[in-house]
Parts: sequence; structure tokens; C-alpha cells
Amino acid sequence: MSKVFDDIKNFLNDWWTKNGPKVEGMVKTTAEKAEHLTQKARLKYDLYQAGRDLAKAYEELGEKVYHDMSENKKFDFSGDDDIQVLMDQIVLAEKKVQEVRDELAQVGMTPEDDPFEEEMPEDVNAADVPETDEPKVGE
Repeated sequence: MSKVFDDIKNFLNDWWTKNGPKVEGMVKTTAEKAEHLTQKARLKYDLYQAGRDLAKAYEELGEKVYHDMSENKKFDFSGDDDIQVLMDQIVLAEKKVQEVRDELAQVGMTPEDDPFEEEMPEDVNAADVPETDEPKVGE
């Protein structure tokens, strides 16, 4: 039994000596790629969260302006501190979104990967038209 064990041990030792550096290199490469993907995922989540914060600030501003205009008949907002606070929140949220987009660009994210990138109007219009097999009128 000892002979079999020694043969297996020698075989594995020889195999590791030949292939060990390759395996270590593959493990290192895999770990680096996983870390890169984790960083991209975290940044995408940060971008999503910053976009939600920006949308919330716009929503609050819209509600405040609508309320003041419809119920209080107020049309001058230059001295309204609440409006200014909301506008400052929007500016900060826009800066945060841009900072995260810049970080994503540094790690190699393309604009197509950006969940808040707006579609071009022609893309939206083309996407809304269903494909049909029916001949068009006049054909």
C-alpha cells in the first residue's frame, strides 16, 4: 500500500512542479478579473443610487413648485429658502452622478452600460413601432 501511496504522491508532486506556476497564474488572473467586475458592479450600483437621489430631488422640487403655484398662487421663487435648498440638493446629486460616471469611465465602462444614459429620440420612436408582416398601404 505504501508503494501506491508513494507513486501517487510522486505523480502529484511532479504534476504540481510542471503545472503549478500556470495554475497560480490562472488563479491570480481570475482573482484580478473578479475584483474588477466587483468594482464595476459597485460603481454601477452607486450610479443607480445617485440617479435615484437626483430623481427624488427633482420630484420634491416639482411638488413644491406645483403646490406653491396652484394653491398659493406664488410665481416668484427667488426668495424661497425651501426651493433653494432643493436646488442645492439637485446640484450636489448631479455632481455625484458625474463623479460616479467618471469613475466608471476609468475602469472601462462604456456609455452603453450606463443605466441613466438617455436614448436618442429616433431610437425611442423606432422601438415603439411593432414589426408586422402585413403589407403597407399602397404596396
